[in-house]
Amino acid sequence: PRSEPVRAAFNRYVEFITEELKGKVAYYEIWNEWDVEDPRDPEFTQDYARLIADASGIIRQRAPGAKVLAGAVTSQGIDSGFALRLLENGLMQSVDGLSLHPYVHCRGWRRNTPEAWIEWMSEVDKDLTRAAGRPVPLYLTEMAWPAHQGACGIDESLQAAYLARAFFLAKTLPSIKGMWWYDFRNDGTDKTEREHNFGLVRQDFTLKPAYSVLASISPIVSQYSFLSREEKTPGDVVMLRFARADDELIVAWSTGKPRTVELQNAEGQAGQVALINTAQPQHGRVVTSTEWKCPGKGKACSTEVELDGFPKIISLRAVQNDG
Repeated sequence: PRSEPVRAAFNRYVEFITEELKGKVAYYEIWNEWDVEDPRDPEFTQDYARLIADASGIIRQRAPGAKVLAGAVTSQGIDSGFALRLLENGLMQSVDGLSLHPYVHCRGWRRNTPEAWIEWMSEVDKDLTRAAGRPVPLYLTEMAWPAHQGACGIDESLQAAYLARAFFLAKTLPSIKGMWWYDFRNDGTDKTEREHNFGLVRQDFTLKPAYSVLASISPIVSQYSFLSREEKTPGDVVMLRFARADDELIVAWSTGKPRTVELQNAEGQAGQVALINTAQPQHGRVVTSTEWKCPGKGKACSTEVELDGFPKIISLRAVQNDG
């Protein structure tokens, strides 16, 4: 909708939708991947900015409690400056946040991992903050890795590991206010077709590993706050601290080969280590035979944990031997 007659028709559509869904929808996203047609044309960006201004005004009137998002900017659009031009055209005067679809699965070796992805997102965040003159709330309304056979594909097990790592890493960037996995169900049954294999479940609704992993990490992602990233770790180890009330966790994994690492807890007590292994999410929280060893008063407790590509969610609260 770039011409006046078509834009007017779209505005009537927005009026109808917001009236029909009044009180039922928490988020409205204006258009989807506008940048796909031409992410570099400034006039194309300006036309979208006008559409956003009109549509957001209608949504604000009819659904004042809903969040209004715009952008749905693809990875190409981010790299081509489309998102930055939206901010220059006054995007944040009209909406509550910028939505992005920052896929990296086709970026090549070492650029297509969750760890490379969050590094890129951090740079994108800095650029957007500079352009807006303030932090820009980011809503990742599409994000995933497809599990297909062929170029840019990975297997279902690695898809599940990447899902867990991406959701935990997203918590480390304050500007990211939400992330939506694309999508729930595989679009088809062809194992070689990329678009058929993004889902959490297969076409017949049988569960993929990613579904069970997401179920196991959701309470942590939704209820715990990110505290810090451990910097004094081997280069292929990621170690993040999260907390809720008086409960603290370490989430850790290896981006390389499996390896044993030592964890320390300055305020811990002796007892058994409790953890969730996202490689085996069906077991939930498990009390292991491994123990926190505490050498004495005033000294940190420590334990050793075997890490691989699936995050382990380790409680810093020891389980006492008496149960």
